[in-house]
Amino acid sequence: MGAPFPAVVAAAEATERPRVGTFVLNAGFWNPALLAREVATVDALTGGRLELGLGTGYVKAEHDAAGLPWGAPGERVDHLRRTVEELGRCSAPRSTSRSRSRSPGPRS
Repeated sequence: MGAPFPAVVAAAEATERPRVGTFVLNAGFWNPALLAREVATVDALTGGRLELGLGTGYVKAEHDAAGLPWGAPGERVDHLRRTVEELGRCSAPRSTSRSRSRSPGPRS
């Protein structure tokens, strides 16, 4: 399977209105900060049309094939929680006067 984000950007470039997304990404395959950076970039490139699905992963063979540790269910949920927190931190509106003075324009 190919990398999801280039495909999402390509789909967005070929369309104007539909939301585009990843279905469900295995959070265990991603460093939370790096995923947040990718998500922010892709959301900007798609004009805010990105829909992101995240999960803990449930197929041990996928982790084994990627050379990633297969944690206990609680460990995988904790990683997903940290990932969601990082995504929220990175997508929170900045509290600068410049960003507060901007109002979002209408979406088409």
